[in-house]
Amino acid sequence: MDTKNSMVDSVILTTLRGISCPIDEDIKTVDDLSPKMILLSVSRCLNLLDDSLNYPTETVPRQMASAVSLATKVCASIKGFGYRGQIGYHQLLYASPVENRKLLSWLITQLPSNESEEALDGESSLDLSKEILHNVTNELKKPWMLPTTTKYKLGVESEALHETKFKATFLQWPTCGTAPRVDFKVIEDYIRFYSKPIVSQPPTPTKLAASLIETSSISSTATADWESEWNSVGLESGLNPFDYRKKKNEKIKGMTKGVFGSFSASVSSFKVRHNLHRDYLAREEMLKKRTAGKLGTRFTHQKMFSKESDKKKNAEELEKEKQEAREMALNQADEKLNKRQAKVDQVLKQIADMKTNIAQMEPQISQEAEKTQKLKQTLLNLKKTNELLPDAAANITKLQQISEKNTQNLMELAIEWEKFRAPLVAELRSKSGDIEGKRKKTLQQTKEIREMRREIKEIQAEIDQQVEQAEKMSEVFGSMKTTHTREFFTSHIDEIIRQVRKQQVDIDNILGDTKALKKERNATSETLNRSFAVTSDLLFKDAKKGDMMAKKAFRILVSLHKNYERLGEIVEETGTSSNSSSTLSNKTIVLEKKTKTMDLEGLEKDLADIRAENKRLQK
Repeated sequence: MDTKNSMVDSVILTTLRGISCPIDEDIKTVDDLSPKMILLSVSRCLNLLDDSLNYPTETVPRQMASAVSLATKVCASIKGFGYRGQIGYHQLLYASPVENRKLLSWLITQLPSNESEEALDGESSLDLSKEILHNVTNELKKPWMLPTTTKYKLGVESEALHETKFKATFLQWPTCGTAPRVDFKVIEDYIRFYSKPIVSQPPTPTKLAASLIETSSISSTATADWESEWNSVGLESGLNPFDYRKKKNEKIKGMTKGVFGSFSASVSSFKVRHNLHRDYLAREEMLKKRTAGKLGTRFTHQKMFSKESDKKKNAEELEKEKQEAREMALNQADEKLNKRQAKVDQVLKQIADMKTNIAQMEPQISQEAEKTQKLKQTLLNLKKTNELLPDAAANITKLQQISEKNTQNLMELAIEWEKFRAPLVAELRSKSGDIEGKRKKTLQQTKEIREMRREIKEIQAEIDQQVEQAEKMSEVFGSMKTTHTREFFTSHIDEIIRQVRKQQVDIDNILGDTKALKKERNATSETLNRSFAVTSDLLFKDAKKGDMMAKKAFRILVSLHKNYERLGEIVEETGTSSNSSSTLSNKTIVLEKKTKTMDLEGLEKDLADIRAENKRLQK
C-alpha cells in the first residue's frame, strides 16, 4: 500500500477506535478490516448521527437472512443521510476495501464535532481531521510521476549535481469523439495521412516522456472525473451521455455569456468617457498644427503658455477621472459578482439541504403510504360491514348460501381432481413397475456379463496352456525320428480337422440352444414381472379398501414372487456348480492321462541320484 492510503487509513482507524468501535490494535489498514467490523463500525457511526437509530454495535446476527436484512437497513440509512456513492448490502457483507474506505471517510466527516474530538483523544480537532482528509484526497488526485523525477523536484534546484527541467507539451492522439454518429473512415484517413506521430509532436526529444506522462494523466483524470460525474449526476438526469454533454456545454456557455454581459454593462460608462477624451485630444492636435510656425507677442506667448499648462492640467484630471471610473467600475463588478456568487452558494446550499430532507423523508413517505393503504382497506371492510348490519339476518343467510356454494364448488373440484389424478397414479405405478423390471433386468445382465468375463479369463488361461503344450509337443515332435510317411501325417491331420469341425458344429448348436433358452427365459421373466406388477396393483387396490382376503392374497403373492426369484438364483447356482464340476472332472482326466504316460518311478530314481551327486559335490 502507498503512503497516501496508509495516512487515510490511520486517520479512519484512530477515529473509529475513539468512538468505541470494536477494532483491534493489530489492524493497521482498512484492508485488514473484516466485513463484520465494517458493518459494526458503520452502525456505530449511524447511531451517533441519529439517536433514534438502534443498530447493533457489538455483534452481527449469525443467520444470513438477518445479516442481509440489517445490512439493507444500514444502506437505506446511509442513503438517507445523503451519501452519493455506490452502496449495497453486499458491500458491507463482503470485502470491498476501496468502497469501504470512501464510505468510512464520508461517515467520519459527517460525525458531530464533539464525537470527532473525542475520537482523536484531544490531540486534534474535526477541522484538522477534515483538512488531513482533504489534503490526502488532493494528493491522490495528483498525476503519477516517475521515481527519478521526484528527487529533482521538476526543475527546482536540489542536492543533485545539475538542474533537470521537465517540460511537457500537448500531444494529440487518435480518439473517436463522443458524437453518436462518427465517420471512422474520415478519422482513419486523418490519422494515416495528416496527423503527426507522437514521437514527432514534441519540439525536442527530451520532452517526449514528460509529455506522454502529462497527457496520459490528464486523459485518465478527465475520464475518472467524467465517470464520477456521470454516475452521480448524469444517471439522475435521464439523458444519454451525448445529450448530457451537449446540455452541460450549453449551460456553461449561458453562464459565461451572463457574466460577460454584466461586465460589459458595468464598463460601458468607461468606454463613453474614453471616446470623449480621444476626441478632445484629436481637436487639440489639430489646433497645434494650425498655429505651428506663427510669430506672436509676449502677451500671446504668455497666453499660449497658460493654455498649455491648462491642457496639461486637464489631461491629468482626465487621466485621474478615467482611473477612478475604471476602479469604480471594477469595484461595482466585483461587488455584483460577489453578491451573485453568494446567492448561488446560498441556492446550492438550499438545494443540497432540500435533497437531504427529501432523501430522509422518502422512507417515511413510503411507510406512511403503506399505512394509508392498509387503513383504506380496513375502512372499506368496515364500511361494507356497516352496510350489512341493518339487515343482518338476510345477509347472514346470503353468506351461508355463498359458503355452501363455495363448499359445493370445492367438492366438485375435488371430484374432478380425483378423476384427473387416478390415471396419473396408475401410469406412475405402471412406470414404476417397468423401471423396477428394467432395473432387475439390468442387474441380471450385469451378472451375466461378469460371468462371461470370468469364463473368458478361464478360456484364455486354458488356451495359453494349450499353446504352451503345443509348443512342447512340437519340440518333442521335432526331436522324434520320422518313422511315418507324409501320407500318414496328412490323413491324420485331415482326421483331426474333421473332428474339430464336427466339434465346432456341436458347439454352435449348443450356443444357439443356449441363446434361445436365454431369450425364452428373458421373455418369460418380463411376462412374469408384468403379470406380477398388474396382479400386485389389483390386489393392492382391493387390500387398500379393507378386504382381508385381498391383503392375505397380496402377502402370498409377494412371498411367492420372492420364492420364485430365490428358486431362479438356486437354479443358476446349480448350473454354475455343475459346469465347474464338469470342468474339474475334465481337468482331472487330463492330469490322469498325463501321469499315466509318465514314468514316475524312473523320475523319482533320477531325482534321488541327482540329490546324491549334489551332496557329493558339496563335500
